[in-house]
Amino acid sequence: MPLFKSIGFLSRHSTKRKLKAIANELNIPFSDSYLEYVLIEKFYYHLIEFLYGVPHPDFEKYDSPSRAYNFPKLIEGLEKNKNKPFYIYMHYHTSGNAFSKKAIEKVAAAAKQIPEDNPQIKEVKRELLIRIEIILKKFVGSYLVVVAVPESSLDKRSNATLYFHECMHVLFNENGFYFKAEWYYNEGLVTYFQAKYSVSGKRDMKEKLRILREMLEGQDRHYFTYALKWHEFFENNPNMSKHDVVKMVHQQHG
Repeated sequence: MPLFKSIGFLSRHSTKRKLKAIANELNIPFSDSYLEYVLIEKFYYHLIEFLYGVPHPDFEKYDSPSRAYNFPKLIEGLEKNKNKPFYIYMHYHTSGNAFSKKAIEKVAAAAKQIPEDNPQIKEVKRELLIRIEIILKKFVGSYLVVVAVPESSLDKRSNATLYFHECMHVLFNENGFYFKAEWYYNEGLVTYFQAKYSVSGKRDMKEKLRILREMLEGQDRHYFTYALKWHEFFENNPNMSKHDVVKMVHQQHG
């Protein structure tokens, strides 16, 4: 059964305070529903990403004819290569995402198509469908944060950061600030506000982004490249509200 550990009251309280401040700054509505989340074990979290179609070199070799069809091969390959990098990723890598309800419904449909080649695959499929159903029942709006269960104190700190990051995606997505054409603008906007509200002290935004990049070593460098673009958009349009700047950029790059 899934593990129902809490993200932690302090993390939720801090995230709510920051999210409300960002919503106020952008003049967009805030709802407590943006804080909703589900925690599931890392292995099943990554299986959901696999079936959703998340790009990953070790996932993509199972694309044809479909990842659902090749699901048994994925499980068998993991069992044969325990303690190899991909096995470690699937079982121990901390991740989170702001999934849309449509995305999880797509995963549910794919999971139901998994061939039951043997008792082990049948059991993994059954357990995966249980977790997918729990996620679907937790949706209040169009998006929901799903985070892998923390397994250590370091994990918990990482999950608190992930939780804030993904809740910002929900805030922006629910209010129409989603960039489909140029995806990195989403991550840049989130990273900009993450630096602003997570790095303490009276520092300018470039310095805050530099510090955040050091704190999040290994994060995709494009997140910070696009965060700097957002900083420049806001700086170069001082007579416009940040809400109008985001709308302007969305019209150009959304």
